[in-house]
Amino acid sequence: MNFTTSRLLTPSILLVTPALWLTLALPVCRAETEETLDKTFAASAGGRLVVDVDFGAIEISTNATSEVTVHVWRKVSRKDKTEEEEFLRERPVTFSQDGNTLTVRSQRGNKRAPFWRGPQRTDAKYTIAVPAQFSAQLKTAGGGITVSDLTG
Repeated sequence: MNFTTSRLLTPSILLVTPALWLTLALPVCRAETEETLDKTFAASAGGRLVVDVDFGAIEISTNATSEVTVHVWRKVSRKDKTEEEEFLRERPVTFSQDGNTLTVRSQRGNKRAPFWRGPQRTDAKYTIAVPAQFSAQLKTAGGGITVSDLTG
């Protein structure tokens, strides 16, 4: 290759290289599905909160009301939107109240997950405010637990 041919190929290589990288990176890019749930429950001091989730952070704070407010945010990334929606469907967030006991739960059913599904990301945050005098039983398989100003 002589000097003239080399000079002609350089601009072509500069244009093709970014396009090639973009093409290779596209399969790595994934969709993201977010879910937000907000619930409010009547409760009084001396109640009990049970949170049992299979992933995500739990943050408990107190309020000066006779209510329990629950804000759930979950985000999953999989190879496509269908897999993300299936993931959330298989792990529904359920709320139940029995007297002064409130339960928030999200667990995968009995169906086994494949060992490897490719690149994926799962985030969740359960933010709950309860009356100051309330007991709490908190469990998460993946995430931190923070409790502020709770007596009980």
